[in-house]
Amino acid sequence: MRWLAGAASAEIAIKPGTPMAGCMARTGPSEGTLDPLTASAVVILSDGHLFALIAVDLLGVDRDLVDEIAREAGIHAESIALAASHTHSGPAGVIARIHPAEGGAVDPLLRGKIVSICGQLVRSAMARLEPVDVSFGMAEVADIAANRNDPDGPFDPAVRVIQATGLTGTPVATVVSFACHPTILPAESRMISAEFPGAMRAALQVPGQLLFVNGAAGDISTRFTRQSQDAAEVERVGRTLAEAARAAIATARPIEGELGRGVLKVNLPVRSASDVETAGDLVLVAESRLATGNLSSAQRRIEQTRLQGALMLERLAETDMAYVARSVEIPWWRLGDVRLIGIPGELFASPGADLMESLPDSFLLGYTNGYVGYLPDRAAYANGLYEALASPYADGVGEDLVAALVSKL
Repeated sequence: MRWLAGAASAEIAIKPGTPMAGCMARTGPSEGTLDPLTASAVVILSDGHLFALIAVDLLGVDRDLVDEIAREAGIHAESIALAASHTHSGPAGVIARIHPAEGGAVDPLLRGKIVSICGQLVRSAMARLEPVDVSFGMAEVADIAANRNDPDGPFDPAVRVIQATGLTGTPVATVVSFACHPTILPAESRMISAEFPGAMRAALQVPGQLLFVNGAAGDISTRFTRQSQDAAEVERVGRTLAEAARAAIATARPIEGELGRGVLKVNLPVRSASDVETAGDLVLVAESRLATGNLSSAQRRIEQTRLQGALMLERLAETDMAYVARSVEIPWWRLGDVRLIGIPGELFASPGADLMESLPDSFLLGYTNGYVGYLPDRAAYANGLYEALASPYADGVGEDLVAALVSKL
């Protein structure tokens, strides 16, 4: 079956002085822009059914933002996958809170700007619809990311690509997926940056629009693989990722079939009161570990984040738990035999791998259509890791979520 597709992209200009999101240790607002943030959209139409993927260089999005963009674009919200790259060098104020214990103020002008840009991109993409062939490919990349708590821990090296190509053989849009926190630049950096996803887009150099989407990146970063924490390293990682994306494109297979969509509602286990009450003791344990003088820089960073997680858990005890979502909506779309599954949070690599193994030829869209926080695996709770401490959810949430998806998709 022939598909129709159109795509568009625009820069998200951020003013100096804008508060930044993503790093608890950051001490001030943005001082300028290292490289521009972008929003990109690809619209795919088949037999009257529409799918709009919007990729934005932001830390996160919320569900209401999807509805606002849908109204601006004039389409149904169920057709939209709004995927944040999760860059930690982007602006704060687009959404109210990332963690239930950390309230934040929405900047209505900035949020309105995002809505306007994304809505216009969808309209522009729809105006450019043309017949296309759609393909799906995969390759692997080494030495640019790893499990950030254990360099030998679970990690997905796959770079997945979906490409829509016009009848002339020219790509209309290329979507690249890779699971990794965009956190090369340190908390001391106060420059706006798309991080390695932006560098990948600059290096890939294929016609048409380029979109980056993250995956099961809850415990994946460049902590053990980066050679420095500057713009040169951002570019190196971006170039390496672009090379893997080229390999995935070169071996891509055609996608044929129909376009479908749906939403699954999954209940999530919220932390118990006794769980939260242990936070004070955990803070003391983390401070004791940091007091030892024989830690590598990576190990010290793990202990620093463990302390941050314990403090967040401590604050959670003083927070209105009404902010914690008891259930989550998982949107999914099907392009022929390829599933696209939206995860509104930070799924860990291990349950993410289980999902991919059970549902092969899937395309996981992390940080999509909302943000409920970390969705760790059981090992993270057993080891008292930052992500498990910071999560508002109970032990087993990652595995439980994936089990529910596998049983229903």
